[in-house]
Formats: sequence, C-alpha cells, structure tokens
Amino acid sequence: MKMLKKDVIEQLLAERKSSEQKDKQLATLHITIQEKDKMREEEVKLYYQMEEEIADQKLLQEQLLFESKEEINRQLKNIAIENSCCICLDPWEAKDHHRLVSLNCGHLFGEMCIRTHLKHANMCPICRKKAIERDVRHVLLNTS
Repeated sequence: MKMLKKDVIEQLLAERKSSEQKDKQLATLHITIQEKDKMREEEVKLYYQMEEEIADQKLLQEQLLFESKEEINRQLKNIAIENSCCICLDPWEAKDHHRLVSLNCGHLFGEMCIRTHLKHANMCPICRKKAIERDVRHVLLNTS
C-alpha cells in the first residue's frame, strides 16, 4: 500500500508531538531527580547538624554534671565544717563521748571537748561568755 504524502506528514507530525510529550516527561523526571538529589544533600546536612547538636548537648550535660558535682562537694565540705566540733574539729556523734552539746550562749561542741575546756576556763571558747559545766545541754540529733 502506498501511503500518501499527506498520511506520511500526519504520521510524522503525530510522532513529533508524541516525541515532544516524551521530552517534556523526561525533563520533568530530570527535574524531579535533581530535586530529590538536593533533598538528599539537605537531609545529609541536617543529619550532620543534628549529630553536632547532640555532641554539643552531651558536652554541655557533662560540664553541668561536673559543675554540679563540684558544687555538691563544696556544700558537703561546708556541712562537714559546720557539723564538727570547733575545739577538736572532729564530727559530732549522736552518743558517746563526742555527743553534740550546747552552752547557754547557743554554741555547739563535742561533750568531752567542752567539759575539758570548762575545767580550765569558765567561758565559751567562741564568744567568751561565762559558762560552767552545769550550762552544758545535750542536743538531740536526727540520725534517721
């Protein structure tokens, strides 16, 4: 069968139109692939940023923990100093010879330390107010 020129031209035009549509689809797919590549690059950047942020947060947490431990240690040292006899510097006890006692002036001591001191001097070793052995009062410690 012989194709007429007109039929051949129509077929060529149809193929050209189909080819243009396919070219548009390919261009769209190419743009889509480029967009996906950009999105992957952005995702990788965000991932590394997130990793850096996590590392920074861990470092900050470690620094905060270290500073907190130092502060707690300072406070414990202060508590130990405040909870010790100013005569012998040993910590008070809830019972026995170094039991916590006070004088009328309110100052605190280990019992044997202040009794020994009062045998030699009738005054509080801190404020120098007059004190005698009868002024020694037991202080109850909450040991629980």
